[in-house]
Amino acid sequence: KMVKNIPAESIFGYARGLEKGFIVSKRDKPTPRPSDKRKGSDRTRMISTLIKSIVGLSPYEKRAMEFLKVGEAKLDKRAAKFLKKRLGTIKRAKNKEAFIRKIIKQ
Repeated sequence: KMVKNIPAESIFGYARGLEKGFIVSKRDKPTPRPSDKRKGSDRTRMISTLIKSIVGLSPYEKRAMEFLKVGEAKLDKRAAKFLKKRLGTIKRAKNKEAFIRKIIKQ
C-alpha cells in the first residue's frame, strides 16, 4: 500500500479515490440550454407541421389510433404500452398519445 506524504498546506481541491489521497479539482457543470432554444424556431415548427400534414401518420401511429378510437380502458392501456415500446419512454408515449387524441377529435 502506497501512502503519499503531502504537506497539508499544499493540498487544494477535493480528495477522491480509494484511499482518498488523489487530489482533484471540481469541474463546473455545463449550463443547460435555454427553453426557447429547445423549442426551435417558428420556421422549423412550420416546416415540420407542413411535412406531417402532407405525409400523414406513420404505421405505428395509425395502429395506436385504432386502439384509442375504440375507447375502452383496456385498449387505452394497450395503446400506451405499445407507444412506450416504440418510443422508448413513458413521457414520449404520453405526448404522442395526446397528439393522436387531438387528431381523433378533429
